[in-house]
Amino acid sequence: MGWWARAIWVEQDGSAYGSDQGNGWHKITGGTGQGPPGPPGPTGSAGPTGPGGPTGATGGTGPSGETGAPGPTGADSTVAGPTGPDGPQGIPGNTGATGSTGGTGPTGTGTTGATGATGPTGTGTQGVAGPTGPTGATGTGTTGATGATGPTGSTGPTGTGITGATGPTGTGTAGATGPTGATGATGPTGSGATGATGGTGPTGAAGFDSLAVGLLAPNGAASAAATNLASNTFNAVSDPSYRWMVDLRGKTKVRIMGRIGAALVSATKLRVQYHTGGDPNVSSGDAGWTTLADTAGSHTVNVMFYSAEINVPAGAQINNCLIRVGLFSGDGAADPTITACVLNFYA
Repeated sequence: MGWWARAIWVEQDGSAYGSDQGNGWHKITGGTGQGPPGPPGPTGSAGPTGPGGPTGATGGTGPSGETGAPGPTGADSTVAGPTGPDGPQGIPGNTGATGSTGGTGPTGTGTTGATGATGPTGTGTQGVAGPTGPTGATGTGTTGATGATGPTGSTGPTGTGITGATGPTGTGTAGATGPTGATGATGPTGSGATGATGGTGPTGAAGFDSLAVGLLAPNGAASAAATNLASNTFNAVSDPSYRWMVDLRGKTKVRIMGRIGAALVSATKLRVQYHTGGDPNVSSGDAGWTTLADTAGSHTVNVMFYSAEINVPAGAQINNCLIRVGLFSGDGAADPTITACVLNFYA
């Protein structure tokens, strides 16, 4: 049984091989005869792809990754909290650009084969993949801020120390005497027999008996002023409102406290007179009026004075003795006024 070649392969040494439908390749021996040259065979198929071009240059280093976010703030504490963990690793840098494709290898040039079927399509090997770009630099996140001080820890138990030895007794100064206590309740009345009446004691010394009499003539009162008081002239306060009816029995001494206002001379003084008629409305004239006491004079205007002790006349030492005061002596030009007069009678 014969076979027919479906495909022919020609080696460089001129050997030809044929292939039928699935029975493999068989060397074909040509005839011995010399035939005329055949027509030019078809152009051989493209040779296999040349080897891959050189590896492309390494891509540039990718940009640094973004800084990691700060770590969380620690809670407050009286002691420093632990340092927060490092921030997460920065995002990896972008992959470097793929290296450029190697140049196409030179086209293979096959020798012109014998006339035969077209050779199989050449399949060039795939070029080697360019190397992976270098890994981007590891991102370096900044260290998170130190956490805030944590809350104060609870108080530890109270320590129990050994009691120290008792110190020496202090010697303080004596405290001040406390206030006097309240008076105790009165005890019950004793019941004793009444004693015998004692003898009469000696007569005691005479007691001091005084009488103050105010004869006040208000400043500005017409009856207390003496206009152009002449030398050795007496000007009595005529208003009966400034007279006193007093009991001078046993009063042997008097002192006069007074004050003279407006204007005066050294001879001006106060004169006290008495009347024994018992009538406060007696005339202001000189009839029946007798001098009881004079001050010494040389007074200072508007300044209080207190006279020396003066003897009270025996005629004035009666009950219902009427007394009055007035101004005595001047220079005929000054107008003195009585502004105060108080008499102090005593035994």
